[in-house]
Amino acid sequence: MGFGAPIIILALVLLTDVLVKPGERDAVVPRPEQPRALVWAQLAVIIGSIALTGLRALPSLGLDFGPEISFWMQFLQATDRIGRVLGIGGNQATNFITYALIPGATVLLLRASPSEIGFARFGRGWTRIACLWLVLPAIGWVVAFVSFHATVGFMIWQLVRNFLSNGFSEEFLWRGLLFTRLRALLSDEWAAFLQALLFGAWHLCADYSAAHGNWLFIIATMISSQAVFGYAMAWLMLRTRNIALPTLFHLGYDSLGDAYGMK
Repeated sequence: MGFGAPIIILALVLLTDVLVKPGERDAVVPRPEQPRALVWAQLAVIIGSIALTGLRALPSLGLDFGPEISFWMQFLQATDRIGRVLGIGGNQATNFITYALIPGATVLLLRASPSEIGFARFGRGWTRIACLWLVLPAIGWVVAFVSFHATVGFMIWQLVRNFLSNGFSEEFLWRGLLFTRLRALLSDEWAAFLQALLFGAWHLCADYSAAHGNWLFIIATMISSQAVFGYAMAWLMLRTRNIALPTLFHLGYDSLGDAYGMK
């Protein structure tokens, strides 16, 4: 994610506030209604899932896995094999299972409702917001299709693999689960800010590999790129009351990056 992308994303945020009528800005994602202790239990599950998924990237920092987490690594290898057998890709299966399926099912068992974790009815004005946020990815896909002679099958595969690995799985974990639980404890602004910083830090290992150990560049990327993206997606979820649009934008953005990078 280059430094130009956050500028575009922030511009989309500002344009959305211009296009959406004041009365349509009052849509609110339902807050958790469970007892505070149960919300803390849900949050512990989510934080634990985020921490465990982050362990996969330790080797890129030159760190070894200890024997105490070997069982987790064996589980990840098993999910990787399942994905390869099913033909959807090892990383795709692993991400979907560990980012979305396990923490999502656990939080639902802890009495969270679907409307509280990103599946509420859309708020008013969501169609205009969707058109604004999805037009650039759509244009990019048309250009890729024409310029690179990309096949329909290739484009569909890029969308499927990114839906499982990033688009839905990351948005559900970070905005659908973490952000909504934080809203039970903090204001919307602080909840969005905190999850955005954690989202940026979670990408530390990927940024480290891309920057070849340049920590100044890594921190700058983490804040100006990943954290800005995470904040904008939380803001977009609040505006539409649903993770569908953040998922589609994330999906389109990452898929475009892969399509242009592979051609």
